[in-house]
Amino acid sequence: MDNYPISAHLLGLFFQLDGKQLQEHYKNHLSDFHDWNQKSHAEYWTVFPENTT
Repeated sequence: MDNYPISAHLLGLFFQLDGKQLQEHYKNHLSDFHDWNQKSHAEYWTVFPENTT
């Protein structure tokens, strides 16, 4: 998930795990999301389909 664009759901299906739980564990324990230095302003840079031209 760090090096390839694969969803936690798909990875969960492949390894017969709960994808939702895998996503939560990845976000809260395995990734550096909570220590990310740009986290405080990341919500302002989120891309939504209605923001693209």
